[in-house]
Amino acid sequence: MDSQPLMRDGLALVISRALLCEVYVEEGDFTSATARVLEKRIDLVISDFRIHGETGLKFLETIARSEGATRCLIFSAFDELQIGYACMRAGASGFVSKSSHTDKLVAAVKTVLEGRHYVSEVLAKALMGKNEVALKGSIGALLTSRELEVFSLIAAGMVVSQIALRLGISVKTVEAHRENIKNKLGCDNASQVVAAAVRWLDSASVAI
Repeated sequence: MDSQPLMRDGLALVISRALLCEVYVEEGDFTSATARVLEKRIDLVISDFRIHGETGLKFLETIARSEGATRCLIFSAFDELQIGYACMRAGASGFVSKSSHTDKLVAAVKTVLEGRHYVSEVLAKALMGKNEVALKGSIGALLTSRELEVFSLIAAGMVVSQIALRLGISVKTVEAHRENIKNKLGCDNASQVVAAAVRWLDSASVAI
């Protein structure tokens, strides 16, 4: 899943030719993707971390708990320690940066389809707790998956009621998550949380 047709179609062509496998190309969104995964047998989903303002964390957690064997590889322009760490924690089978060569993506797809995980050495060390220095200050590692979802939607300019509707939770629950985020980041008020969220979204993106 990717919001850019050129990127989506190009990757599908590269992967199908390299691995001689059948590739379905869809943009959709995380809700429709979840429904399709639960309905049909799909071996692997390749998805960006963020599509149409939503993050894939809830999607990852849902398919990780499902009875099927669907795996998910995150292919994103977001920083691997800020976002890759959170995605792997939420159930992703791999993380590849969009700044990588297509050969690396093909290798990642092959690795995941073989039942293994694919991450860079830096991210692997972080996940094993052997790279605390790299993770220091990483919001992706500091916040829980749901807190990171809320934080991401705050960064997108959504207010509490909109976030509650988007995530299917109550306004009070969103406010509780925002309070936890505020305390973890050392913010004094909701306005500082918004400012921190916007800065984080900008710093977590990498050039592609």
